[in-house]
Amino acid sequence: MPRILTDPSPKDLVDAVEQNCIDFFMEYGRGKGGEVHTERGVTWFATGIPHALFNGVMAAHLAADEIDARIDELIVAHRERNVPLEWTVGTSTVPADLGRHLEAKGLRHVLTVPGMAVPLDRLREEPRPDGLTIEPAEDREDLEKALRIALATFEIPTPLAPRLADLEESMPRDHRDAAQILLGRVRGRPVASSELFASAGVAGVYFVGTLPGFRGHGIARAMTAAALREGAHRGYRIGTLQATPMGVPVYRRLGFRAYSEFAIYT
Repeated sequence: MPRILTDPSPKDLVDAVEQNCIDFFMEYGRGKGGEVHTERGVTWFATGIPHALFNGVMAAHLAADEIDARIDELIVAHRERNVPLEWTVGTSTVPADLGRHLEAKGLRHVLTVPGMAVPLDRLREEPRPDGLTIEPAEDREDLEKALRIALATFEIPTPLAPRLADLEESMPRDHRDAAQILLGRVRGRPVASSELFASAGVAGVYFVGTLPGFRGHGIARAMTAAALREGAHRGYRIGTLQATPMGVPVYRRLGFRAYSEFAIYT
């Protein structure tokens, strides 16, 4: 059984929110054709999928005299693979002002998002929106439908969904045991997605998405709650996520609080 975080301190929550996020994205590098690297103070992955979200640096702990050289090396490594680079600067990043060095090397600050957490026994739930059903995306057809919705929500080209589905299906068994992708339908029409990823002792939620014509009706809250309920069913006590500006009000309504920040550079 994985270690489950119980009675966490604020520092424990900060660490778990960040580590779950690192683990989630690094898992993509474990799929077919992917790479995972933890070397010389940097943890990074590459998948070959031509979008920054699926290639990049998730953690760094660099001495002052090696920062510029390591940034240069990572830029070159991604160019050699013909994929864009996304660099996540989290709470544990050293130095804390690494973003300044990234910008000096030509990377662009895209956004900063809060890392949030909620005790699952305090999760505020509301009645499920009328006509909404939520089920695991267990076959290839439903997997691609869920991924297309997630990609569209995050403004990622939806034609990448088959390649991402290939990656998901090629993941090692322990990843499939830790993750569950959900597909939401309204009266039979696929309209929403979410994903549970259990790691670092907590239940992380990712890729919460709703098609534009169905937003504003509580569907995103229901999809988030469904993933968290699955996490609670597996014994987890804490739910975590990283929130886009559009998602923050949704998650606060469920009871999430911000504990940290992630700055994203590309």
